[in-house]
Amino acid sequence: MLNCDLHVHTIKSRCGYCSHLEMMNQAAEIGLQAIAITDHGSCSGGYISQALFRIPECYRGVRIFKGVEVNINEKIEDIGLPKKYLNEFDLVLAGYHYKLSGEESAERNSEHLIKFFDKHPYIDIITHSSIKTFPLVFSAVVPELVKRGVVFEINNKNLKSGKTNTDNLNRMIDLVLENNGLFAFNSDAHTIWELGDDSGIMGFLNSNKRIPENSIMNLNLSGVEEFVKSRKELKFFYKS
Repeated sequence: MLNCDLHVHTIKSRCGYCSHLEMMNQAAEIGLQAIAITDHGSCSGGYISQALFRIPECYRGVRIFKGVEVNINEKIEDIGLPKKYLNEFDLVLAGYHYKLSGEESAERNSEHLIKFFDKHPYIDIITHSSIKTFPLVFSAVVPELVKRGVVFEINNKNLKSGKTNTDNLNRMIDLVLENNGLFAFNSDAHTIWELGDDSGIMGFLNSNKRIPENSIMNLNLSGVEEFVKSRKELKFFYKS
């Protein structure tokens, strides 16, 4: 089980099936140290309001981080969230959810992704980057994102559902380690029963390779808090 699960969806994402309180209570029941509520931004069908930041920082012994998962949009300027709240977010996640128009290729996806992260340098974590539907050229993407301090997610839900290209995931892991980058192991939970689950991640790693503990950003609460603190200045700077 994960100690800190930093990719969690609620009914505010529309694809989630549980409320914030249900997720928070489940986190306490199963003994998680922390969760990040990361509902989708408006470009992916979610709804973010100022009320998110009125949730307590700690609930029943669980640290509650406030986050968002935005879509890597075709229109690079569009981040899909109210930037007036940007400095209040602890974590900003981003991933592909909709295909780009026109010709599809890993090269085009990669070039567009790098431009998107250049435009929005306060993005902290790239989600499900090894998903089969959005191939990437990791030799191009990984060094650029590591330089920007972006953490690479290994997504439990996609591994369990067969949505991950495991060859690409192996390639991504090797390159992140070579470039001294960081990983986040996340459930991508949409229900209370998925929260904290790392069985897909552990099954994959046990069959493939080992990732050193010092390369896992969310191994424990202190690591997450240190990372969030180190990224806060960017969010203040780009708030509008």
